[in-house]
Amino acid sequence: MAIETKHKKTSTAAKDPLTDGSPSIPNQDTGSQNQDVSDPKAPTKAATKPTYTETDLDDMIAACSPASGVTFPLQVSSLLESTSLPHNKSLELVDLLGTLRSHLLSIPTIEKTSLEDSRKRLQTLGIGLPFEDPKETVQWSFTFKAPQDIKVVGSWIMQTGVKLAKGKGRFNCIDLMVEMPGDILQEKDYLSNRYFHKRAHYLAYLAVSLSSSSFAGHFDMSYVNLHNDASKPILLLKPNGAMPSANFRPSIRLIPSYPSTVFSPARLSPTRANLKPPQKPTPRYNQSVLLDSTSIHFAHLSYFSELGTNHSAFCKNMSIDETSLPDPPLIFGYERFGWLISFLVAHVLVGEDENGKKRAQPMSSVGSDATVLFRQVIEWIAKWKSNSLVRMRPIDGSSAFVDEGEFAGTGDVLIDPTGQINLLANIPSGALQLLSPRDTKRICQDLEGKHTNEALFAISEIINKACGDRLSGFGFLINDLQHTRSIEGGSNASTTADNVTLKLGVILNPAQAFNVITHGHSPDTSPIEAAAFREFWGDKCDLRRFQDGTIEECVSWEVSDPLERLKIVQQIIRWVLSKKLGFADQKEQVISDFIGTFDNLIVEHPHYVEKIYEKDPKCLGFTNVIKAFNEFVKDLKELNKDDFLPLSITSVQPTSEHLRYSSVFIPGPRKMKGYRYQADASKYIPGMTCQVKFESSGKWPEDLEAIQKIKAALLAKISEGMIRNKHVIKSEIVFDPDALPISDNVALEVLHSTGYAFVLSICYEREEMLQAKAVADSKSAGEGESPMALEALATFRKKFIKLRKHHDAIAALQTRFPSFSYTVRIIKRWIASHLLSSQISTEMVELLASAVYLILEKDQLPPATGSTGFLRFLKLIKEWKWREKPLLIPLQSSIEEDLDGTDWLWTNTKPHLNTVNQIRPHRIVADRIQTLASASLSAIESNLNQPTSNFDVQTIFKSPAEDYDFHLVLNVAAMTRIQQSLQLQVYENVDPLGLAIEIGDDPISEFVKELQRLHGDTIMFFYDTLGGTSIAGIFNPLLLVPKTMKTHNHDYLTKPVSDQPAKTSASSKALVVMDTDATLASIKMIGTGIIHHILQKGVDY
Repeated sequence: MAIETKHKKTSTAAKDPLTDGSPSIPNQDTGSQNQDVSDPKAPTKAATKPTYTETDLDDMIAACSPASGVTFPLQVSSLLESTSLPHNKSLELVDLLGTLRSHLLSIPTIEKTSLEDSRKRLQTLGIGLPFEDPKETVQWSFTFKAPQDIKVVGSWIMQTGVKLAKGKGRFNCIDLMVEMPGDILQEKDYLSNRYFHKRAHYLAYLAVSLSSSSFAGHFDMSYVNLHNDASKPILLLKPNGAMPSANFRPSIRLIPSYPSTVFSPARLSPTRANLKPPQKPTPRYNQSVLLDSTSIHFAHLSYFSELGTNHSAFCKNMSIDETSLPDPPLIFGYERFGWLISFLVAHVLVGEDENGKKRAQPMSSVGSDATVLFRQVIEWIAKWKSNSLVRMRPIDGSSAFVDEGEFAGTGDVLIDPTGQINLLANIPSGALQLLSPRDTKRICQDLEGKHTNEALFAISEIINKACGDRLSGFGFLINDLQHTRSIEGGSNASTTADNVTLKLGVILNPAQAFNVITHGHSPDTSPIEAAAFREFWGDKCDLRRFQDGTIEECVSWEVSDPLERLKIVQQIIRWVLSKKLGFADQKEQVISDFIGTFDNLIVEHPHYVEKIYEKDPKCLGFTNVIKAFNEFVKDLKELNKDDFLPLSITSVQPTSEHLRYSSVFIPGPRKMKGYRYQADASKYIPGMTCQVKFESSGKWPEDLEAIQKIKAALLAKISEGMIRNKHVIKSEIVFDPDALPISDNVALEVLHSTGYAFVLSICYEREEMLQAKAVADSKSAGEGESPMALEALATFRKKFIKLRKHHDAIAALQTRFPSFSYTVRIIKRWIASHLLSSQISTEMVELLASAVYLILEKDQLPPATGSTGFLRFLKLIKEWKWREKPLLIPLQSSIEEDLDGTDWLWTNTKPHLNTVNQIRPHRIVADRIQTLASASLSAIESNLNQPTSNFDVQTIFKSPAEDYDFHLVLNVAAMTRIQQSLQLQVYENVDPLGLAIEIGDDPISEFVKELQRLHGDTIMFFYDTLGGTSIAGIFNPLLLVPKTMKTHNHDYLTKPVSDQPAKTSASSKALVVMDTDATLASIKMIGTGIIHHILQKGVDY
């Protein structure tokens, strides 16, 4: 809850209200007071001052540069003042805590009994166990005695706690360490979880006593896992509405501990095996027991107290670090991150370097400056090297383990000042997917520890070994593992509940993640390692000889197409779960992940694919398309032989999206045999544009119109040669009827023998100079710049200069970022599915997609998968304030380190300046795409937060019908791209006579362009060019407002307003409004044979 208070200057440790006033020092968890679990019903109190969050802190970190001046210190000071807890109100709690302490110390003794009898006794009292008893019969006994001592610990006593943002779900707490008497524990209780079971019984008897006391009326009591460790529950007392009103009502947590004389620290060293059967060391289990020791508590307590006294910046930094933590912690292993950060702050102040040498210069210069110390901590974390071993400066008289070798082989090690605790022990590697609740429970039960933490470590270690350097990092997401359980016996929940679902996140290493082969070792040079590799992988492993002559053990993963290669990590995880961990992979439900979620959206309907293509394009990939293009270029250059062409071809430049890996669908080799019997609705053949250049020659004319005729003659000669050499199935000269006579207006359409179609244009570079001269001549003649000459010049530069540069840059992005192709294809599909592909050019979409890879936040990595790239695109569009600032994309930096090629996109005050399109989208389109991005991102995020994944991804690829005024439902017989439709219709409209082969034939798209030309600003049309089955439209809202009849003709059909008031004078004019019914009727008449029927908003939907 948010508390309004003024910041009290941090001093030395506060006095313990449970004692006689002697200073008390915190336990190891300086951040424990805010580690509570979520309760949405918790009342909150609004504060008049703003509550800072981790986002605010991120902004402050960005200000840490030297140029930030005094801004950062002022921000830190403001942060501390706003978030500090009201420690000056601790006197109000003295009576409450004193009463609680007296009650706990006076609980009567319960004589020795068996663990089973103790559990039954608790059940009769209506209290459940927070940690379930062993399922097998044990001969353990249990005795309850009142606590030996009770101390206030945690960040409250150090005055370093912070208030939490409203609604974050955690509570301000006071932690009480309840020390159990040493004589209720036996010397060997550290073995096989005996200590944790007795600890749970002890906590349950505390709950029995409190539930029958006056505290039960003022507090709601529940069990909570301390730091998400199911074996270490604590008792949470949360004030309820019956508690007397107070300005500050924190929760109270009772944390059991044991006297240091009970267990010898040597028996809990990292090299000891304390779980049965004793197979290998159990360092995490041993440390978990050791951390409950009172001696460890007070060793850390005195250490922090001394630092707080000698360095005023220490306590301030502990508060800053707590403020920066997420609420609640999201990654398994980081539940104690605040505790770790406190030690890192201490290490920066007084620690030793990695070689154990004492720091050459003391850190007294930063001991009083919280901001400088905070920067030092951040820098230290950034420089940490994996698998390092660092020892902090030891406490005088500490009983450290004899040898640092005790910690060898345990991964990352940061030894605390006592020399007994590895501060990094509970931060494991992570994994990738969603695991089924049934198998998760089984794994937990198979482990002797019988709690989720050990299961996570077991799964993590195996996955880490299997994936190796394919992963840069991974971690378990623990939202579903934070449990608050009632103390009542009927609600006694197992620590491995059936509803536990593990979510794991991964960061892929794109350089290694998609390799088809997992390499092992050579039996000749590394026989031991090779044997271990074969033992791990079993029959999946093979001994292979590679091209360089080396012989290695290796594992080959099955890949049938390029999309499957993106799922290799998924294959590895699935194999590990089923083969190494025994998960039942029935119906592929073990793993539910985000990799491959969109695969079906970027492939054509399988029903049509087998009928219209020689081979499935999905299996061939873009590599086959590039191969076909290279063959086409080779055939073109063969025409240079024997001087068949008047000028030799020097180069052929691709400019098509299909040839830069960015088309939604991979083109396939068209099946020409039986073409006439293929469904007419699926006969679309994409033409891949490319440009040819000839050698320099003075034979070209100076007249621009004559140049276009020469181009046509050259293309005709090329067509003749290709037909003669039998390299083409069809070759045809086509003219653009809308092009200017002085502009490029002719092309050659070729259906190549490979089954792919190409559209060839000629680039004559001197043409630009002649067009620029025509513009200058018209201006010098006093006639002003000729609009025709200007348009011709702009068209040339767009088509033959900017488009070529754009193509090269986008193609380079795919080489640099393997996931870019998948990302841009999904983005194009998403935009098309919302009927915006007719409003936004494909080049603009590619620019927006490139921003995801080229505009990165500090230390952010580019997306390693297309799914991640798509999510980042949605986030980019959602947050982009396009009305206020442009989006600057260093596109040319994908080719060379020259940022002068920065592209401008989509602003309210600037023209559209991207490389290929001088026309920006309409503001309606810009607003709509931003709204859709926000809605789509919210839908995906809400699904990812669910315990199971039943999300139908196609829901975010459906455009709401009610957003449009009408829909023109198309006659499928008039379509040619039905195989690309999201509706996946199976339609067979075979014309017995057969249609002629037409390259790029898309009558629906041409119909939409004609409709937009006819209606101009009256109606805006929207269409999915990728097989859309309807055309949507929006009427200009200004035309739906009644207006007076004017004398000139309207550009749209009107009708009189039926309910207009009676005329008051002869000069009054009749009011008219746009006649939408008549307009739609005229559109249907124009679209006879194309439009099946029309749906109107308010009538049909």
